Amino acid sequence: MDAFAVGAIDYLLKPFDDERFARAVARAKSLIASAKEPSAAPAALPPSLVAGRTRLLLSERGKVVVLAMRDIEFVQAAAKHVKIYAAGRCFSFRQSLGQLESRLDPASFVRVHRSTLVNVEHIAEMHPLFHGDYELVLSVVHA
Repeated sequence: MDAFAVGAIDYLLKPFDDERFARAVARAKSLIASAKEPSAAPAALPPSLVAGRTRLLLSERGKVVVLAMRDIEFVQAAAKHVKIYAAGRCFSFRQSLGQLESRLDPASFVRVHRSTLVNVEHIAEMHPLFHGDYELVLSVVHA
């Protein structure tokens, strides 16, 4: 049930069969297709909060750092903080991963683990591991 609180659209319990996996994928595709329709708007994320947002403002040591969303490579949960890795730097921000995720564009950022968000623009390779897991290789471009 906790997964649905953060916006999950379906779930799979191991072991699962091909039919159950196909139903989960079909449901995801259906929701994606309905979101592309002009009348559809995500209920959890008002478009005014995410659409067109290109920068994230972070308070760091008494100053405000302006961070371009495209520069964020990945984000990891760390106790009551999140660590934001961007442009070769690491920023610590006192906020939950779920709260920060709601501020990020869901078309660019995906949760790949319960404690990690990745900017899909920085994924260079995906190496298959065991049981459907993948190791991600990120391409980091420093300005």
